[in-house]
Amino acid sequence: MKKEFYLDLCTSAFYQIAWHNKHKSLEQFYEVRSQILQLSKQERFMILNLAVATLRRVPKVSVGAKRKQSETKSVKI
Repeated sequence: MKKEFYLDLCTSAFYQIAWHNKHKSLEQFYEVRSQILQLSKQERFMILNLAVATLRRVPKVSVGAKRKQSETKSVKI
């Protein structure tokens, strides 16, 4: 795996854990990226593992499923 891609992946993983659903600037992204570069290889893998575990716990609902739920709520028998 290329080092640049690996660092971006780690940085994205960190964002998923620390600032889920919040928008941050590109400057902050590169600041976190430089901090991750200073971590040991084991610490970077730990960040990736935490991100994967976090993303697996977040339920994903498709737009069609949301629409069907709202349609069934509006129909009363």
